[in-house]
Amino acid sequence: MTISTRGDRTPAVLVLEDGRAFRGRAYGAVGETFGEAVFSTGMTGYQETLT
Repeated sequence: MTISTRGDRTPAVLVLEDGRAFRGRAYGAVGETFGEAVFSTGMTGYQETLT
């Protein structure tokens, strides 16, 4: 993995299980991985949601 600098953002794609793709720009470490995306509507505790 490499680190993307602020002025040099690498194109990135978030692909969901159902095949939908969302294009954007990467920040931080750049590479290929898999994980879980979570949506939370809570007014508090968002710091814990990001961990």
